Amino acid sequence: MHNNLFFARPWVVKQGLLSVLTDAFSSELTETNNENNLSAGKKASSFGGVKTYDVVGDTALIPIFGVISKRPSIFSFFQFGSSAMEIAASFRAALQDKKIKKIVLLIDSPGGSVDGVAELSDLIYAGRKSKEIIAFSDGQMTSAAYWIGSAASKVYITTSAEAGSIGVYSVTTDWHVANHKAGITREVIKAGRYKAAGHPDKPFSEDDRVQIQAEVQTFYNLFIDAVKRNRNLTDEKAGAVGDGRTYIGKAAVQNGLVDGLSTMEKIAPEMSESLDQETTFAVKTENDVRAHFPGLVVSIEKQAASSLRIDLQNETDQKIKQAVIKERERTMQLFQLAYPGQDVLVKECIKSGISPDLARDQFDAGASLEQKCKRKYATDAKIRQEFSTVESYIGYMKHSVKK
Repeated sequence: MHNNLFFARPWVVKQGLLSVLTDAFSSELTETNNENNLSAGKKASSFGGVKTYDVVGDTALIPIFGVISKRPSIFSFFQFGSSAMEIAASFRAALQDKKIKKIVLLIDSPGGSVDGVAELSDLIYAGRKSKEIIAFSDGQMTSAAYWIGSAASKVYITTSAEAGSIGVYSVTTDWHVANHKAGITREVIKAGRYKAAGHPDKPFSEDDRVQIQAEVQTFYNLFIDAVKRNRNLTDEKAGAVGDGRTYIGKAAVQNGLVDGLSTMEKIAPEMSESLDQETTFAVKTENDVRAHFPGLVVSIEKQAASSLRIDLQNETDQKIKQAVIKERERTMQLFQLAYPGQDVLVKECIKSGISPDLARDQFDAGASLEQKCKRKYATDAKIRQEFSTVESYIGYMKHSVKK
């Protein structure tokens, strides 16, 4: 089975990540236990569970993290992905909940597949008429994630967060020469001039290129039109920012992609108050948990119900499950430790099996001074108290290095 057939769909994802995902998952699915991995992939929706939203005060918090796909997928299985259908279900529920006055989309995603994204963006845009909707990111709100987030009433990011990457692309692989050298003969039998365009087991033709380019262009036009509507941009302005570039912090504000720079504490102040209050009470009964963590209880119950449907036949299945969970956690940590532009290094670390602690040194060694300063500034409250802006902290560090 060629995994290229899955990744050949048009994607709205930050540049470079698609090749990382392709290589990483192709490697996993071609191991000697390929059959077990494929079986596990079919159980993705069971492991992923049914997503809901958390409630803080009168605000619903809906997470949109990792690679976006239409339905629960292998990305959901490793828990570094989101499903457009599950996000839509959570959003509709929050809209219908009379106790909810504001909906906050917590976004940290490089994008994903085009499937289901346009419809989700339309749903969120229409929801503006009913409730205040805020999109917020302290990491990435790029490609498909920006298509979704831009539909909110207001869009905010942190000083070092990224927004934009407006564009669509598709990647195909021509395997027919490699197959021939390996002594493998595959025939693609089709009816219809453009059928099987980009199929990896036949030579890539000009007809293939024309068909795939037309499909990519159609999705790009949908993306641009949505951004123009969502952000009230002129054709000229949308064309200027719709060239695939990513904008960081102030640049995103200056180019009209977001409304301003902010923090989670400012977006949902009730969240900080709630966290402070949660440390002052003792959980003694099930009702205590339900009263203070209603969203968490719902998530756990649905997760447990889904897990019960997983049929672990024997000890081997159990070991596979434990190995997958462990690898999922390691992969997530690697993605979180990496700096922008280190996609190739992430891929190498995933394949090598290196621990996150050892990988941290590699990521830091390959990062620029500005990247490390931005991360330190975003995560260290003491530094933010000493320096009013991240730029002033970067300037201080550059001066210190020169000394």
